[in-house]
Amino acid sequence: MVIRERLEVIGGRVFPATCRFDFDGAPMEVDVAKSLWALGHGLIPVRGERTMAAVVLMCLDQQSMSLPGEDTVPADVDQVLGVARRLVAVGAVGHDDELGGYLVPRYDLPAAFRK
Repeated sequence: MVIRERLEVIGGRVFPATCRFDFDGAPMEVDVAKSLWALGHGLIPVRGERTMAAVVLMCLDQQSMSLPGEDTVPADVDQVLGVARRLVAVGAVGHDDELGGYLVPRYDLPAAFRK
């Protein structure tokens, strides 16, 4: 996993900062964009999907980060899952094996997806 101290733009793609938090005293690091990509593609087992969405929600809130096509941080786990699916459907989230998860800037989204 690529660890980023701050958001970076590389080749027109936005690579968010790594989300860091403690879970039961153990440090955790999450690539929010790659997690959204995995959720949107249904790659997280059903038993862990809502937990991963809750972690993503916490990270988005922690970083006050809105997503392409969204004006605010999703309000709950169900909204995170819906947003992840929409981002995948329009190609606004992805991952690069070397660089990590990325988002496509809002202005590159199809007009129908923009708010």
